[in-house]
Amino acid sequence: MDVIEIMNTRVVTVNENMLILDVRNIMMEEDITALPVVDKLDCLSGIITQSDLFTLENLYLRNDNYNKDQIKGVKVKDVMTKSVITINKSVSVEEAANKILSNHIHRLIVTDGQKINGIVSSTDILKAILDK
Repeated sequence: MDVIEIMNTRVVTVNENMLILDVRNIMMEEDITALPVVDKLDCLSGIITQSDLFTLENLYLRNDNYNKDQIKGVKVKDVMTKSVITINKSVSVEEAANKILSNHIHRLIVTDGQKINGIVSSTDILKAILDK
């Protein structure tokens, strides 16, 4: 079985120039924990996760001079992870599982070059393996 058979093709993306507060709202509305980040050409440029948002908020809260308005101007590109682990849609589910495990991540962005085709999570892979 290949990744193309289990990947989610409905991928919500955010632009790298979006504000963090808008991203947080999208995550809450869509009930998702990570969003691929695209540039102005709609090419993959990073990923932002709930963990990134928690880390950012924690950094601000630890600052004695914390001003709630400071976080309002922070953009996605300032906190996103730029090195994204990707996979091709023709790769086997087993290979995708190994990639997730070896990189200690929860999802892989499925790409064709820099264009996003889908996303496959550890849950998707586990379900596919167990349903075999």
